[in-house]
Amino acid sequence: MSSVANSPAPVSPNLYFERFELQVYERQLLADGEPLALGGRAFDVLLALAQRAGQLVTKNELLDQVWPGLVVEEHNIAAQISLLRKLLGLGIIATVPGRGYRFTARVAHCAPHSNGTGEPINLASAGTIADETLAISPPQSAHAKPLTNLPWVLTSMIGRETELAELTALVAAQQLVTVVGAGGIGKTLLVQHLLQTQQQSFEHGVCWVDLAAIADADAVAPAIAAALGSAPGRGEALAGLCASVAPLHVMLALDNAEHLLDAVARVAQALCAAAPRLRLVVTSQASLNLRTEHVYRLHGLRVPADSALNSTSAADCAAPRLTVAQALSYGAVDLFAQRARAANHRFELTDANLLAVCGVCRALDGCTLAIELAAARSSLLGAQGVLAALDARLRLLTRGHRDAPARQQTLLATLDWSHSLLMPAEQTVLRRMAVFAGSAALADVQAVVADPSNGNPPDIWGSLDALAVLVDRSFVSLVSVSGSDEPRYRLLETPRAYALERLVAAGEVERARGQHAQVIARRVEPLASQGADIDLLWNPFNHGIDPDRDNATEAWTWARQNADERTQRMLGTLLLHTLPYSMYALRTAVAESVDPSTDTPLGRGSDALQMWWWLGVYRHWFPARPRESRQSASQCVACTEAASHVPGHALRLFLVKGVWAQVCAQAGNASDADIALAEMASLLEPGWPVSRRIKLLGTLVVASKSLGRATDALRYSREWGELSRVSGRDEVLTLRDLSDAELAAGNTLAAVEVSAKLLALLEGSRDEIGLCYTRLNACAALLASNQVATALPLARKGWLQAAQFDTQAYWADHLALLAALRGWFESAAKLIGYADAGYMRNEDRREPNEDAAVARARTLAVAALGQDTFDKLRLAGESLNDGQIGAIAFGD
Repeated sequence: MSSVANSPAPVSPNLYFERFELQVYERQLLADGEPLALGGRAFDVLLALAQRAGQLVTKNELLDQVWPGLVVEEHNIAAQISLLRKLLGLGIIATVPGRGYRFTARVAHCAPHSNGTGEPINLASAGTIADETLAISPPQSAHAKPLTNLPWVLTSMIGRETELAELTALVAAQQLVTVVGAGGIGKTLLVQHLLQTQQQSFEHGVCWVDLAAIADADAVAPAIAAALGSAPGRGEALAGLCASVAPLHVMLALDNAEHLLDAVARVAQALCAAAPRLRLVVTSQASLNLRTEHVYRLHGLRVPADSALNSTSAADCAAPRLTVAQALSYGAVDLFAQRARAANHRFELTDANLLAVCGVCRALDGCTLAIELAAARSSLLGAQGVLAALDARLRLLTRGHRDAPARQQTLLATLDWSHSLLMPAEQTVLRRMAVFAGSAALADVQAVVADPSNGNPPDIWGSLDALAVLVDRSFVSLVSVSGSDEPRYRLLETPRAYALERLVAAGEVERARGQHAQVIARRVEPLASQGADIDLLWNPFNHGIDPDRDNATEAWTWARQNADERTQRMLGTLLLHTLPYSMYALRTAVAESVDPSTDTPLGRGSDALQMWWWLGVYRHWFPARPRESRQSASQCVACTEAASHVPGHALRLFLVKGVWAQVCAQAGNASDADIALAEMASLLEPGWPVSRRIKLLGTLVVASKSLGRATDALRYSREWGELSRVSGRDEVLTLRDLSDAELAAGNTLAAVEVSAKLLALLEGSRDEIGLCYTRLNACAALLASNQVATALPLARKGWLQAAQFDTQAYWADHLALLAALRGWFESAAKLIGYADAGYMRNEDRREPNEDAAVARARTLAVAALGQDTFDKLRLAGESLNDGQIGAIAFGD
């Protein structure tokens, strides 16, 4: 046990800087030993800054420390800072615009001429600045370690913990590492933090060299020598630099090398050969292309995927799946939240703004600079406003930090810098690639960017070389598609917005978009001259168009706006056969773009192609809109008969006969439906795959149900389901129709059981239309067995989807029965009238299960209200609109 006499003297809590003493316990400020008049808030602000001398203290941190628990305006900080500057002088408290303040004076914990033990000290070298791992000590003496050249205080790094660990391990194993990434992605800050953490690991420290301002290749070696503080002598600069670095154990970082690649490559190669204990890290938008180089490609910060953000059901899609805490585990979201709070201390990430913030981060591809600029704008526009304004992102994201390099002051400046480093052919390919939405195959990219009609383009091989450069410089990313070994190429969203502006400035928009539309539309041309299969749910493209769905959508929009009817129809064919039903609004727009009663042919020899178009239209409308279904089916039959000479006629006729049988049955035309079904069955050849037998059974099920043949429908449904099961086919469609058939045949409990099984399969999926009809059938079965409490939540969810898939009349039938079983007889009468009007408007008629539900609801309502009252309420219901039904059916 040591004696008190030998214990070190206690260190005073007071702080000393220049001629001032800040007495913590006495809460006063002395200047040359004399007290100064200082208010309580000003003292607290000064103490907060002085205790973290050299570090950035944000406005929010000051507000939390000086005004804890209070809501005050930021101008209160400015008023206290102004008072302190009058007392201390202008140079001691520095403002970091938009961020906060930094105390710049050297601070000691002992009085001048004393080190706490009675020994005199030199205040100029005493006391280190408070260190929270981000503060870098300034130069101390002529014999101190070489300068790091790192910023006095590093900006905090968010969401890059994994990347920092990976880069640290890579640099430990490799002598030369190049960190490659797009402009503004965060390369500089990552490497600065790498150097900061590695200072003690190298005998001769670390050194940072910014090459951005160097335009002359011959100036690279001298700039490195100056940063290292070496004296390379009077000879050749690189040779002298190598000689001075050769004995050093040092980590050297060369930042912003993209405009000096050849020179930096030459210097890097020479330094690595001369200095075996050197670790060299380069940041650039492109690699140095050296054999000894190891490339670390830095991508955007992690962002939540669409599937993590939204509910899979339209019924509750307003609620994000992610909690706020989970969202903050994504670096991009965390960065936005912190920078938004720095701009406005009242900002909080909440359930209300979570989807908007995540949408901004996704739209900006996790780009660090872009997210910081967007977060700064959120103080004016709010997160939703920023998301809505991102179409004009190059003008929106313009408020960078004044202490950042000029090229990082705005997003546009960053992109201009990167663009200026490209050769003319590379710039041409970049701007023409902007017409692609999402990714594109190499052949499609070349077909658009090397189009001779665009005027002096690169040829096919030149465009390939240019594309390789754009990938190297992180303008374009490589995308892999499941099931394919062919890479696809994608412009990130922000560079794409920039490239589109360049395309406009070059006057090439219409030609490039026209060529893009033609390239995508060519996918349909083989259907005009040969047959196609139906093994994947009638999809003649076997899902090969899926990666180009966005391209087809944009191209279709362009063709429609430019009245290019043939291209529009070809692209529409692609979309109607490939778009998921969750994109019902777009499918509807495509299907409505041509009037079925006044069709215009696509041209000579196009009947087979026309058949696929009308088949797609029919598939979209059936069964919800009978009139449009019949018109498109009629066109489908006519085109098929006109294309009898085209290979694959038997298959097309097989499909079309099934289509015609279904619309005839829906209209109650049993004789024509039976004729079409017999013709369809006669076309089924023994050698055809099982998928076509399954298709025939499915058609028989639909037609039998529509015609009220319950026994046949149930038999065909069970056979259809068994054949699908043994052949490994998707059982969703078969279970849905089996549930309907079991109920129509009077097997209520079996219908409930099948519906429950199907709901379990679909919940959590993105099969929106499948969920809509399954909930409808499940609700019908539950109500038929008087399980009102179980049916109610299904009905609520189902009604929210009804308008999305044109199923309002079907749902109203069962909502009427639900209301009647709850004793809401007036509501039941109105809902029946609303449903009647819907069937009449669509030229439709009820199927057996809907008929049974309405008959039962009518009986209950008439018994309670009387016939006259029921009739009046039913008539009133005919004039109701969709928006009124929720209140009537559920009391909402």
